[in-house]
Amino acid sequence: MHTTVSRKCICIFILLFFPSLHASASVSGNIANFPEKGNLTAGYEYTEVDNRRIVEYDGGALWIIDSSERNLGKISYGVEENIVLDFMFGRATLDLEPENNIGDPGLRFDSGDTWGLGIRVKLFENLQRNLATGAGFQYQHSYNDNAIRYSRKDPFSSKSEEWHVSVDVAKKFSRCLFYSAVRYSESTIPYTHAGPPVVRIGGFKERDNLGVAVGVEIKFAKKVSLCLEKRFVDEDAYTLGIHFTF
Repeated sequence: MHTTVSRKCICIFILLFFPSLHASASVSGNIANFPEKGNLTAGYEYTEVDNRRIVEYDGGALWIIDSSERNLGKISYGVEENIVLDFMFGRATLDLEPENNIGDPGLRFDSGDTWGLGIRVKLFENLQRNLATGAGFQYQHSYNDNAIRYSRKDPFSSKSEEWHVSVDVAKKFSRCLFYSAVRYSESTIPYTHAGPPVVRIGGFKERDNLGVAVGVEIKFAKKVSLCLEKRFVDEDAYTLGIHFTF
């Protein structure tokens, strides 16, 4: 049995995680695509969220994220043997609609820029049984504009934020790594509507915080891997990613 976590790792994780809490993050599997110290991985991730319940600030009306697509480039760097930093950038779409009002067209934003940051820590590893446990934090910020509701001339714009913290357990079989994770997430979707007669500021926040995820990473070659993850409970979503190790 080999334990990889150290006091230094825990301190770095705490210092980077807690100051960011006031700020859909990427995959919840922290052990997948985990480069060694000094190594760099670059890849592409596609995420689709089809159903996440949200609550409007004003009056608490229930809405859902009917559809959200994110196309992200992702760079991961092994800072230490068991610490990885993630950097994400790309484009995202966002479609919202009331949960119980069929006649309301909702808000369907144009594609906008998105970026994200993350840190992952390998907490424990058993090399004999090919088992590992990880923890991580992911944050994403998206810019979405030009959503029209009820054919009004004045568009809505939004700068949405989402973060999650997750803990996962992974098991390796030959070229495949299977994992399951538990995550806690929060999201805010504030919007601005330029009247008339005055500028209105509102928005939404998540209804459910706790979720679970399962996933698999497949090594097709020594430096190329494919990752597929499905998330449940807090949202109905999946992520497909391909990564290359330098």
